[in-house]
Amino acid sequence: MYDAYTAARYGAAYLDQVEPGWHNDIDIDTLDLQFCDLCVIGQLENGRRIDWWNGSYDPKLGFRAPDQRDGSSFREDLAPYYVELNHAWRHEILRRRREGMDIGKEKRTITVEPITEPVPKREPAPTPPPPMPKKKPDKVPA
Repeated sequence: MYDAYTAARYGAAYLDQVEPGWHNDIDIDTLDLQFCDLCVIGQLENGRRIDWWNGSYDPKLGFRAPDQRDGSSFREDLAPYYVELNHAWRHEILRRRREGMDIGKEKRTITVEPITEPVPKREPAPTPPPPMPKKKPDKVPA
């Protein structure tokens, strides 16, 4: 049986390896895997060449429904698969964004060099004035 969530998870893991940070380039409001220009790959491609993409819409990676023979045709009977598949991909994308996942990206490091100049001495803060004595309230005639 086809599980859209497992397929999207595998597809997302694949994209983490070949296109680090891919989840930030997807518009989840327009994401629709039934249509090539709105699917995950179509949005990533968006007019540029993707070197790692071989044109395969493997359903095991969640790039298309399991019974669709090609990645470009719309079939009404596959609509229920795509509702679940779109939801599964949105889940994977939002999870990565929420967790700040930068899988596959180089980890940046900051090198802190020791201070070579002496730290100037600070003058002590001035002593605050003593508190004012509290004034007793005047007696109010009854």
